[in-house]
Amino acid sequence: DLLAFCVRRAKVLMGSKEFNIRDGKEPMQEYFEAVSVNVLPHERLKPGWAKRPKHGHFNGKRFINEYKDDIEEFFNQGEEDTTKKMSADIMLEKLKQKYPGRYTLPGYGDIRIQISTIIKKQKRMRMKRKQKSWSQAYISALEKYLLEDPGIKPDEALRRFKSEFVKEDGTFPEDIPNEKAIKSKLRQLTKEKTGGVQNNDESGTHRQNRKRITWSQAYTSILEKFLLEDPKMKPAIALRRFKSELVDDNGTFPEDIPDEQAVKTKFSNMKQKLG
Repeated sequence: DLLAFCVRRAKVLMGSKEFNIRDGKEPMQEYFEAVSVNVLPHERLKPGWAKRPKHGHFNGKRFINEYKDDIEEFFNQGEEDTTKKMSADIMLEKLKQKYPGRYTLPGYGDIRIQISTIIKKQKRMRMKRKQKSWSQAYISALEKYLLEDPGIKPDEALRRFKSEFVKEDGTFPEDIPNEKAIKSKLRQLTKEKTGGVQNNDESGTHRQNRKRITWSQAYTSILEKFLLEDPKMKPAIALRRFKSELVDDNGTFPEDIPDEQAVKTKFSNMKQKLG
């Protein structure tokens, strides 16, 4: 291993006449010789000459700027054809072939850093393209949904949005935003149009009123009938009977029927009042 190699190498050097090994306590003759040397003022180094270089300047001048275009060209070749993808060491070999005899070629680490920079730059460009994909046609569609129903839910808006822009072959335009972006945009437009929390509360009240309206007397009478038949009936059983009583021959329900949670909550409240 490396340690054994070093020990053997040190033994060879100690036994050779190439090096003179001495005790550190012995007087150093070269120090006495240095005392007699007269250094002129302009030859003397100023204090601080041996300071450690700042970060990024330790290895001296970098030559990466001269080859940025070449590295980006190598990178794009790999993006266009995966069989031509290159690592940093392969790019360095390519540079050596392209510029034979040059000693100013960048190092392996500099090329890796440049590759990371290219990836980040292309990612930012893709993000900007996505932001620009919100054409006025898409925004107008969402604004139309909000005008027709200020309390429209994002899932419902997404369904209408996709059905409006789907092509005859079942595909969508290339610049159409993704589902998450559509829902987020709808929420943003809702806040802009309602003017913040106060109007959001108003729209929430509107939705609550709409839910109360769906509780017609017919639905309430059905639940009251269940309680008269069995005062100890559980909400889940009441829900099952409620749905079986209102479903039609096609397996559909009335448009204004309350959701399952609302039915069970209503039944529980009525049960508590009777109890």
